[in-house]
Amino acid sequence: MTYYTLPLLLGLALLQSTVMPYLKPFGVMPNLMLLAVVAWSLYRGPGEGIVWGFLGGLSVDFFSRAPMGTSALALATVSILSSIGERTLHRNHAALPLVVILLATPIHDLIVLGLLGLTGQPVAWLASLVYFTLPAAVLHVILMLPATLGLGWLHRTTLQREVHL
Repeated sequence: MTYYTLPLLLGLALLQSTVMPYLKPFGVMPNLMLLAVVAWSLYRGPGEGIVWGFLGGLSVDFFSRAPMGTSALALATVSILSSIGERTLHRNHAALPLVVILLATPIHDLIVLGLLGLTGQPVAWLASLVYFTLPAAVLHVILMLPATLGLGWLHRTTLQREVHL
């Protein structure tokens, strides 16, 4: 973990909890932290991905009404699954981030819904998946390009600095 990780993740969580509820493209609020964690996991693999997933999830949990650790567990799990293609596929297949976010969105949401159900909160499974998860997955595919471009730049910049140290 480097100096920029925590401020970046806290900033994303704050942006997601304060601004994004008012900016709902296509009526759906994108999950910025999910986009960032998936992109970073594809670039840096499971080690850094799980750190980003856990810390980013705790940051999101801090600003949400969900039980503490809900997003942390969901994002850490998704980061591990997302990083599978990090070493060989990501650099050779431009469509991989799009496919991964398309699959990661429902996995993330199912974990969150399951954890909410386990804590005794009522969960409308079918309605949540049809009206929120599916449109969010489509929106995430669209937003994955700018996410991978931005985090790709950060990856290359910080990797060069890490190599020179």
